[in-house]
Amino acid sequence: MICKQNPANPNPTVAVIVDSAASLLPHAANRSGIYVVPMTLTLDGASYLDGPDITPTPLCALAPLR
Repeated sequence: MICKQNPANPNPTVAVIVDSAASLLPHAANRSGIYVVPMTLTLDGASYLDGPDITPTPLCALAPLR
């Protein structure tokens, strides 16, 4: 991707955004100014947001190792 500088804003702001697979602790992300967005996990046709909707323990109960 090639980005051109906007002449109207010579000092653009940059944000670091990662998905929840980065496994950053909330306080570490906040302290570093990193935005974490939840991954969408789909299991048996149902979708869950990693963190807000489901955490590892219930996810493992839904998807036992085979």
